[in-house]
Amino acid sequence: MAGSAGIDVSAKQLETVINRNGTSISTPITFENDAKGHQAILKVLQKRKVQRVCVEATGVYHLDLCVLLDGTGIELMVLNPKAAKQYADVMMKRSK
Repeated sequence: MAGSAGIDVSAKQLETVINRNGTSISTPITFENDAKGHQAILKVLQKRKVQRVCVEATGVYHLDLCVLLDGTGIELMVLNPKAAKQYADVMMKRSK
């Protein structure tokens, strides 16, 4: 059973939530936004059989992670943070 993950990117951290069948199967997991953290997140994604990842682009802080994930065969979507906020507004939610 394959899952998906959402990753919120900041300069220092990557906050990750893994879902299966539309339900979160983990509490948010935080990784450092550096080479060591990227390898750790990849290991978790592969262990949980994640096939799709959505990354919220933040400046250039998401680029190294996306390059790593792109080479693994995991489907990758980079989301514009403004679009995520507008979607939350339309859905009348206070958080994304």
